[in-house]
Amino acid sequence: MREKKNLSKKKFVRRKTRRHDPFRITVNVVCSLVLIISTLALTGMLALGMHPLQENDPDHPAKETASGLEPLPTSMHHNSSYILVLGTDNSNGLTDMILVACMDHEKNTMNFLQITRDLYIGDDIPTGKINAVYANARKGENKINALRRRLGSYLGIPIDHYVTFNLEGFRNMVDAIGGVDINIAQEDGIDVEDFTTGEHYIMGPGPVHLDGNKAESFVRKRYQTKHMDKGYALGDVSRVQQQRVFYAALAKKLQSMSLGQLTSAATQCYKEITTDLSIGEMLGYAQEMQQVDMSNILMKSVPGQFCETRLDGEEYRLDYYSIHKKEYVEMFNAYFNPYGEALTVDGIQIEELHRLVGDKYEPSVEDGGGTLEEIAIENGE
Repeated sequence: MREKKNLSKKKFVRRKTRRHDPFRITVNVVCSLVLIISTLALTGMLALGMHPLQENDPDHPAKETASGLEPLPTSMHHNSSYILVLGTDNSNGLTDMILVACMDHEKNTMNFLQITRDLYIGDDIPTGKINAVYANARKGENKINALRRRLGSYLGIPIDHYVTFNLEGFRNMVDAIGGVDINIAQEDGIDVEDFTTGEHYIMGPGPVHLDGNKAESFVRKRYQTKHMDKGYALGDVSRVQQQRVFYAALAKKLQSMSLGQLTSAATQCYKEITTDLSIGEMLGYAQEMQQVDMSNILMKSVPGQFCETRLDGEEYRLDYYSIHKKEYVEMFNAYFNPYGEALTVDGIQIEELHRLVGDKYEPSVEDGGGTLEEIAIENGE
């Protein structure tokens, strides 16, 4: 197999000679990416409207002014690629949705690693949580690069490309495709918040049609039942697990859409997405992605446990998700490291916070994950 960068460049040149305009090229990529990239947490927005950064954009990762910054970690093998997908809130710049897609170009598979926003990542970051890394880049350091470096040194994850979106873009995407249908299995339904009004209401049980506002409520929901004072039994990991239900439903919806419907949706969404993927790189990935179906799209999350502690300098005790390093390294090597050198416990800087505060080492709350096809079947979709 040829190296992915060369492949992307050659495909771009060939398509360009056929005089497709950039928007039409993007629409063609949309159709090719529907089964894969659109199934990232909120990656439907990537598939529906890629908005490549220009080199002169002040937010471009290359525009860093600080000296002595660590090199950006990228995949060392041409048969694999890693794409970081971030969903940011509209106020504090927190990355409340973090996923990494590992593409195996040789086997035509894609595995997604969901990273809970409460993961303890170091006391040099305010709150100590991974969702605050992006908003707390060092002076002169690009925000996206700050997170890429942290993922590389603390979790051993190289990042080749990235996609970011905000919550308004997510709502607009869901509305643009006509909503998404899910099935809520909890007998009492789920207590969710309308983030536009602040009001709580019960969603489900049974089939539910999600528009943009309801979809945001579902993927960001904080409560498991109608009792608003009762959180998830597994904290933020339960929210991560429930988001998989949305990904599977989104993939099915996009599969059912026509080219005309995708084209219409793309015109409404592309401005809210930022990515460093060029049109040529998108085309390079598109053809191989056409061969991947939902049975070859695996979702996993970081193994670990919850603990509560007060970090130095913090006034209050906070809830954290503490990694189980040994389990994580085994999982990463099995599902996210198809060709690279094996990751080791000593090779990553992240700390197991529960050991630092004397908590008992408990079984991991990582549920094993599953393919999007399995998730859809399990939830009656």
